[in-house]
Amino acid sequence: MRILAVKRMQTILIFFVTFGAIILISGCSATSPTPEPTAKPSLEPTETAIVEPLNFVSSSTTLSAGTWNTCAIQVSGKIKCWGYNYSGQLNVPADLVNPLQVVTENQTVCAVTVANEVRCWGQNDYGQTDVPKSLTGVLQVALNGETACAVNDKGKVVCWGGFEKYKIPSDLGNVVQVSAGVSFCALNDEGFVKCWGPNDNGQTDVPTDLDRVIQISSGMSETCALTEYGQARCWGGNNCCGELDVPDDLGQVKQLDVGDYYVCAITLTGLRCWGNSSDGQTDVPDGLSDVTQITAATYHSCVSNSSGKVTCWGTTGGSRNDEGQANPPGSLGSIRVRN
Repeated sequence: MRILAVKRMQTILIFFVTFGAIILISGCSATSPTPEPTAKPSLEPTETAIVEPLNFVSSSTTLSAGTWNTCAIQVSGKIKCWGYNYSGQLNVPADLVNPLQVVTENQTVCAVTVANEVRCWGQNDYGQTDVPKSLTGVLQVALNGETACAVNDKGKVVCWGGFEKYKIPSDLGNVVQVSAGVSFCALNDEGFVKCWGPNDNGQTDVPTDLDRVIQISSGMSETCALTEYGQARCWGGNNCCGELDVPDDLGQVKQLDVGDYYVCAITLTGLRCWGNSSDGQTDVPDGLSDVTQITAATYHSCVSNSSGKVTCWGTTGGSRNDEGQANPPGSLGSIRVRN
């Protein structure tokens, strides 16, 4: 009897458990929505924005015109300077050979050596030739009348001379170019420009819509930039002669340089200059072709072509060319082509 009772109780328990399970499952089926099928992940590649690297204009200038003298790197690897020599700026150090760049302004000259160091000589009234001994890995140097600035291989800007009153901004990024006029500008590897220094003409007020820049150049009261699209953009003071008025028909620009109150640009079709021409510095000579480098100074301009021939013009204001800074010497020969 006890065995029978147990079996009957097991049967009843099994019945209730089974019946309850049936009700529970049935209830769940009645109240729960049918789950949506899980979407399979797409195997198609997603589109991402690709930013093309910028093709910066080389800052390795082999020809440079300053206010009173001009310098160039000859094919032999020696620097030749001509014009005014009051401060010994034409006296190139004898042991300086195969430099990567030369730049001159007023009565000072600086060069980047093959060892990526800087050598300066000439006028030193502000300490502009006193290159910091710790400066190495230099890729480019820029110069104005009293200050020199260099870009090193770490993308940093270092300045010396009369620059102490103007602090270098800390947010320049990885710098690839620096320019020195009355004010200073740096171009970073993302194509953005930052300027600092005197701003009496708005020359440091970089347009907010300016990007993808591949070259910068600073002058007396104006700054110009060249974008990857071949567009020249200038800002600052239009104090003299329309130096900010980029010609509407200029076309696509390959290289530019800002002088004192004027600008010159190498375009796809030739060479154009605009702005101050009091000494004929914007009067481009006829017959120039295959120009690969332009340098604009105060009273004169110079270019070189793919064969290394140098041509200069300007300084028609009489005594301003007494030292012959616009007259390349016959001993110059061909100069190195800008990279």
